[in-house]
Amino acid sequence: RVGLSVAYIAEPQQRIEVYRKLGQATTEEELERLRAELRDRFGPLPTAVSLLFQVAALRLLAAGRGVTALETRQDRLMVTRLGDFVMAADRFPRLTKKQALARLQEIRRFLLSLEPGGGEVRVTARELGSGGRTSP
Repeated sequence: RVGLSVAYIAEPQQRIEVYRKLGQATTEEELERLRAELRDRFGPLPTAVSLLFQVAALRLLAAGRGVTALETRQDRLMVTRLGDFVMAADRFPRLTKKQALARLQEIRRFLLSLEPGGGEVRVTARELGSGGRTSP
């Protein structure tokens, strides 16, 4: 699972504030500052929180590549850019890993293979490996 648990940050208002800061981050440096702040205030980041930061970093990378939506369906990666799906050899790229972190790394590698372009993308904190969808 990806997200901020009650066990990590007990107060709902504090969790909301962290989600707000994550959503407003526009650079890797801002994400790193927030990561350090959480470590200082709440202790080591649980796996679910580390994955949340990976998703936030993907949002930034995707936006820089002009991607407006990311979706996984089973093992297919569906990337929308400039209103069209991005294909690899006339097919949707395939994800081969099963673990969440490994899948996020596969998605990152694919995004890095795209030419940079403008645009904004929002990434939800759902589990991408379980058919989660990200959308504008």
